[in-house]
Amino acid sequence: TLTEFSNSMAKKYKKARKKKNLIPKLIARLRNKPKFYAKNWFLFFNSVALALLCNAPLVYYYNRLLSNTPIIRFTEYRIAVFIADLFFVVFISYVNYALVFPLVINRINKLLFRLKSTIVSYIFIGVTLIAFFVLYDSLNIDLILNSHEAKIRGLFHISKNLVVYDHYTLADYSGLNFNEVSPELLNKTDISSTYGRCLRTYRWNQYIDRIEKQYAIEPNLLAGLIMQESYGNPLQLNSGNDGGAGLMMFQPGTARQYGLKIFGSSMNTGADKVHGLLLQKMLEDQGYNYQRVSKLDERFHVVKSIDAGARFLKDLYVIHHSWDKAISAYNRGRPALFPLSTQHVRQVRYFQDQYQKFLADK
Repeated sequence: TLTEFSNSMAKKYKKARKKKNLIPKLIARLRNKPKFYAKNWFLFFNSVALALLCNAPLVYYYNRLLSNTPIIRFTEYRIAVFIADLFFVVFISYVNYALVFPLVINRINKLLFRLKSTIVSYIFIGVTLIAFFVLYDSLNIDLILNSHEAKIRGLFHISKNLVVYDHYTLADYSGLNFNEVSPELLNKTDISSTYGRCLRTYRWNQYIDRIEKQYAIEPNLLAGLIMQESYGNPLQLNSGNDGGAGLMMFQPGTARQYGLKIFGSSMNTGADKVHGLLLQKMLEDQGYNYQRVSKLDERFHVVKSIDAGARFLKDLYVIHHSWDKAISAYNRGRPALFPLSTQHVRQVRYFQDQYQKFLADK
């Protein structure tokens, strides 16, 4: 009986050992609790800087995935986004705790600690932070914080911004018409191609040219911005369905500030998925009829939206003293550190150049 008992215990021990071996190494490392190596303030701040640098790409691609996933198009998208945020925080915490800190940050901290040089620590922290901001800017990261900041600004300053802009003289649009472009040609041309964008934007060229001269904007810059924002389609909605609409892809709060009539009650200057779904339903109900839709929401009105977009862009230029910074701020609320490093500014400049060549060939 004693032998049988010992054999049964041995079998149980073997089973338990097998189960333990099945635990992934990363989970086992969590059980060992790797220590956060920061014996002084220099190493602590260095850990924060390195953590920012290591996580910047993860935050960027997560936000891109979240903004394009179909789950946010459901009515209860807020719950879905909250759950996605929660899982992301857990995942990032796990990656940092199991991999980034023990394998990267702790090793670098130990090396700096052995050097015993505060100057080296300062330089390393500075270089790490600069690298993070360069990466942040080159990836054109728009963190969730920026969206909330834009919403808060909209809540507190909307009443001040809803004023008549007396320093703008209304342009005279008499004698101007839409340029005719064959519908068959438009149907044959891919809307996302450069030529397709040029064709669609060319329909509004007389107004674009007049408005650029009226507000002293670089030639064809508005055309490049329209080609980037909406492909030249006046009934375009933002691909992320975040509430942006029309040729200039205005958010509802910003459009109200520049005197446009908006469908619905949204006052957000940042992303508003609920408003985006409302606009999509309105367009479907109205059969995408330009005459009816442009009266319900003036962001879809060609002339009024271009005029408002030009005023907005010129205001940003007056603030930042640079067209590149103005284009960047138009897209993300405030200009990037290096505007030409961002995809949006490069694309607008590219389309501006292509549109100028397109006009030269006409």
